[in-house]
Amino acid sequence: MRSARALIGGLGFCLILLGAIAPALGGSEDSPTAQVAEDGRGVYTVKGSFTVAAPPALAWSVLSDYDQLGERIPSMRSSVVKRSGPTSALVAQESTVYVLAFPKRLRVMLQVTEDPERRIDFEDVAREDFEVYQGAWQLEKTPGGTRVDYVASARPRINVPFFGKSLFLDTVKGLLGDLRREMMRRAMARGAWDNAA
Repeated sequence: MRSARALIGGLGFCLILLGAIAPALGGSEDSPTAQVAEDGRGVYTVKGSFTVAAPPALAWSVLSDYDQLGERIPSMRSSVVKRSGPTSALVAQESTVYVLAFPKRLRVMLQVTEDPERRIDFEDVAREDFEVYQGAWQLEKTPGGTRVDYVASARPRINVPFFGKSLFLDTVKGLLGDLRREMMRRAMARGAWDNAA
């Protein structure tokens, strides 16, 4: 992708390949993991995951809080719900990525479909900065909290540098780390970790 960082996400979350390159994450067993593959035709497939000591309902509240992602997730400049329904939304998101220190704005218009507290599917329907950008977030309850899995395919409209895979990897880990930290912050604020099991 260009460079990349967000995203997203989230965000979804949107989220995955948007934002600025994140600082390196720690190596604890709960730190986000990610892998990136490129098909030789410019399509990048990204997979990532993390666990968090919080119940699925709380993790869901972060991933689906689309209007607040731009304020709570450093890798995202803005996230605005344009239209919403009981299990769907249209979300405009914007991030800035850096390619060799030069900033580049990335925009997506995500059509989001929800399976509450289980899965979020998303696809960029505007296709301004990506020819393809689609994926999903999935939540799974674990004995200690929640496992969050992320997968996305993206083909940016500009050429990605030869080190694009490593940039994508940093971007995804940064986004996942931002989301996990926000989930932990909310869990600590609500005492939700006591009920995570």
